[in-house]
Amino acid sequence: MCTQHPLYFVVAKQQIKERCTFMIIMVFVFKTLEEYRILGKDYEVLRPSTCPDPACGRCDCFWKQTAYSRDVLDNDEVVSLRIQRFKCRYCDLVVSCLFSFLVPYRRYSAEVVAATAETYVTAPVGVPLKSYRNIAENTTS
Repeated sequence: MCTQHPLYFVVAKQQIKERCTFMIIMVFVFKTLEEYRILGKDYEVLRPSTCPDPACGRCDCFWKQTAYSRDVLDNDEVVSLRIQRFKCRYCDLVVSCLFSFLVPYRRYSAEVVAATAETYVTAPVGVPLKSYRNIAENTTS
């Protein structure tokens, strides 16, 4: 029996025709984007040890597939990250390994999203906030 790497956590999956085809795995190595920029530009993401698809669940089955570039906005700065993908050779599941300071499908870092949500929720009644994006842009400035 194989064990899952302790730094990974499955956060999202997409199903097409009753079959899981894509998952996002969070990688808990860097706490902030700043820490990544200082320590992790050349960090090599470890391949997941177990397929998280319940229908598969095999060990040592992932192959490094592709990577993609993702731009993240944080504190008036755009940082380009490399997101590694892996593919299960048995069930064809593709996983993207995001760092924990990222929010899936968002261009802002988790820190900016949290600060923006706090501003939105704690704003006095009657104060026009316009939109979430507008607050986020003002938060990063």
